[in-house]
Amino acid sequence: MLRWVSWGALAFGLLLAAPAAAQDVTVYGADWCRNCRMMRAYLSLKGIPYTWRDTQVPANLQAMKAAGGTGGIPFWIIQGRKGVGFDRAAIDGALGGRPPARAAQPAREVPAKRPWARPKRRPAVRSRPSLRSPAR
Repeated sequence: MLRWVSWGALAFGLLLAAPAAAQDVTVYGADWCRNCRMMRAYLSLKGIPYTWRDTQVPANLQAMKAAGGTGGIPFWIIQGRKGVGFDRAAIDGALGGRPPARAAQPAREVPAKRPWARPKRRPAVRSRPSLRSPAR
């Protein structure tokens, strides 16, 4: 028997059939955290299944600390690699199995210290002239 299936249902079926173990992703965070929301949106946009653990629940917070988290969120574990914060390069590197590409930092110029320079001194505060008539 021939059945009509919409493309959306077909795509949803393919997503359900995809092995979830291929991308072992766990994210610890909070709903009020902006970077956590960005992390969730990024993973959803890429179509990567992940496990969300809310750190407002004490058991999840303890599990995060037991996994090696220091308290910063979002704390993520992707295929055994751990990270803190929302960094696309680091996340993509963990997903692809290669180290994240680091941008070259420009050399920072450090101004030379001037030992002869002294802090400016404030002028002495002079008292206000008296408004009384001068003494006779």
